Order: sequence, then structure tokens, then C-alpha cells
Amino acid sequence: MILLGTPQSNPAAASLLPGVKLDEGGLLTFRDDGGKPTIIVTGDHASGVAEAAKSLIAVVEVLKGKRMFIGDLHMHSTYSDGATSPTVVCESTLSNYMDFMSLTDHDTTQGDVDLLAREKQSGLSYPIIVGEEVTRDWAHIVALGIDRPIPKGTDPPSTLQLIHEAGGLAILAHPNWPENEWGRSALAKGLTSGLDAFEAREDTPKYYPDWKAAERLPSMVSSTDSHSGTFGELTRTFVFAEDDSPEAIVAAVRNGDCLGYAYGNLYGPDRLILVFNALLSDGTYLKARHLDRLERRMRTVAIP
Repeated sequence: MILLGTPQSNPAAASLLPGVKLDEGGLLTFRDDGGKPTIIVTGDHASGVAEAAKSLIAVVEVLKGKRMFIGDLHMHSTYSDGATSPTVVCESTLSNYMDFMSLTDHDTTQGDVDLLAREKQSGLSYPIIVGEEVTRDWAHIVALGIDRPIPKGTDPPSTLQLIHEAGGLAILAHPNWPENEWGRSALAKGLTSGLDAFEAREDTPKYYPDWKAAERLPSMVSSTDSHSGTFGELTRTFVFAEDDSPEAIVAAVRNGDCLGYAYGNLYGPDRLILVFNALLSDGTYLKARHLDRLERRMRTVAIP
């Protein structure tokens, strides 16, 4: 249901927003009205309602045939330099309310392969995206959604080509951004670097404001790079995808239908940031979607 209007013209909307102070910019938010999800489009004045209605249009356009999912695309296990097994890492992502994950150990995909085998055996339906952190002295590249390991001993262009031939995406990794010559060059080139996405964490990337000002923004993701098997750090990737299959998640990142969220900062297209903020203004949407997916996953687990 949609409630549209000022508090004066639509008291029903105001009744669901006790204590909320409206400004002239308007407000688009979600509430649970007796178990019925409700979208509220309101503002102190008609102009504010109109601005909030624009936000609603953006939400409808972005979410048409799609849903928002949250996960982490860069983490490690004992298959490289992580402290915990792939199984523990996977269980930890689930307990941290993630919808998808990719175990990206250094120069190996074996952890993901083993996880997928265990998943098939247990019957759990959970999107595990095969990945690897391609570790070179010129850069660390997260290869996401690959169907084979990436061999060593190649230069940057050849490595990117191998990742793409394996059906994957090449994401420049690490929070402080590369200090090597090729990494600096890739950041300066942005969309023309051959990379498919860039990883942002606690520091605003040096080139990010320039990319955004020039309207040449690459796909942006944020990941924990966890080596401990824990995910308390507030760093996640949000994708807007048709479903939560690994193929749909990878396609969303490839198409730029994603946001990086790190320590309260959002990186990505303004239209997606607008939708993200609208959905987070109240937890109704996210909670309902998470509970739906959790119930579906648990129904798939084979009970001995």
C-alpha cells in the first residue's frame, strides 16, 4: 500500500510516523502497518511530497523485477592465509545476515569448490560465488565468478584476459588502494583500465570524486577482506539483482547495479544510493526479505 500526501492531507501517513520531523525535502520511507508493508510518501509541504515522489519513482525503476541483496565478496580461509576453515567462514556469513558470499583465497578456488560440495550434500541453498584473490606483485585482483583457477606468471593485461575468459569479473582489491605503478595507472584510467569494479573501504578512494563528477563511475563494491572468519566490520556490498543466484549477483556487479558500503559511506550511483537510503529508513523491507530468504534456505536443508 502507498500513502501519499502531507500530514494534513493524509493523516494516515502521519499516524505511522510518530515523532518523525519532516523537512522540506520530503520523506520516502517504509513502515509495517499491522503486518502490511506500507510505503509512505510525505513532506511538510506539497513540494516535499513531490520530491519524495521522485524518490519513489526511482525505487520502482530500480526494483522493477529486482531485489536488493547484501553480502561480502572478499574473504580468506585456511586454504590461504585465513585463520578459520571455509565451513566456519560460510557459517559466519550466514549468522551475519548475508545473502551471498565469495571465498577469495590467494591464488586458489579450492575453498569455494569444497563449500559447494558440502552445500550440495547438506541441501542448503546459499549463493556461494567461486572466487580467488589473484595475488601479484603489481596488484591484488579479486576474480569473481570464475569457472577455473587463474594461473600465475602473467602480466596485468594477460591476467585480466584470463579472468574474463574464465567468465569472471576483475575487481581491484584493498582498502588503501595499490601503491605500485600498475595499480596507480589502473586507478587513473578507471573505466578504461580493463577492470570491472573497484573495492572501497574506510577511506574515500582518491579518484572516486573525479569519477563521479565526470559521470564515469565504475562498479563499486566494498568487502571486509576478512582473515579471521568474523564479519563485525561494517563493510558490505549491496546488489540489485533479479534473484540471489551467483550468476545474477555477478551480473549485477558487472552492470553496475551495486553499491559499496563502508563505515557509513556509500559508494556508487546516486540513483542506487537514493533507493538504499529509502529502504533503510525503516527496517521493514530488509527484515521481511531476509526472513523470507532464511526460511527458504532452512527448508532446503536435508534433515538426517
